[in-house]
Amino acid sequence: THLGRSIDSRAFGLYEATSMAPSPDAARERIVSMSIDADPKVPLGTLLIYGLPGLVLHFSFMLVLVYLMKYATDVLLVPAAVMGMLFGLSRVSDAILDPAAGYLSDRTRSPLGRRRSWMLASALPMGATFYMLWSPPSDLTGFSLTLWMGVAIFAYHVATTMFAVPHEALGAE
Repeated sequence: THLGRSIDSRAFGLYEATSMAPSPDAARERIVSMSIDADPKVPLGTLLIYGLPGLVLHFSFMLVLVYLMKYATDVLLVPAAVMGMLFGLSRVSDAILDPAAGYLSDRTRSPLGRRRSWMLASALPMGATFYMLWSPPSDLTGFSLTLWMGVAIFAYHVATTMFAVPHEALGAE
């Protein structure tokens, strides 16, 4: 095998005893340059303002994860296997939705900013779909109730993705 100056050896920091190996001073300078020069402390008010929307989102999300299955199976009488399949498929769909939301959020141009406009736009859909989850029309039964719950679960996850992905990216910016 070749352990010389290949891309793989450089990528993993493997060097031969040649001129490619960084000097100790160069390595130290690189570490220092990667550190943040500014004061790393973020004011408490900024942390609270940033964290509050996430608290609300995660509170509603935990209600859905913890109680919706029991409510749907015991009160609405949707079969547990069907609810499990709906939950599973909605989570798998996030593998497509989350990167798509990030892509769209990155390219949004708005006076509110590229992240805040998505977060604001998600407020009504999140509220409406959360209500849909817990208050299906009383005359729905069988397949129509299952369809309602499926649409509500998927729509809720789309709405939370519209908020969560830009919100998390906003913290990094």
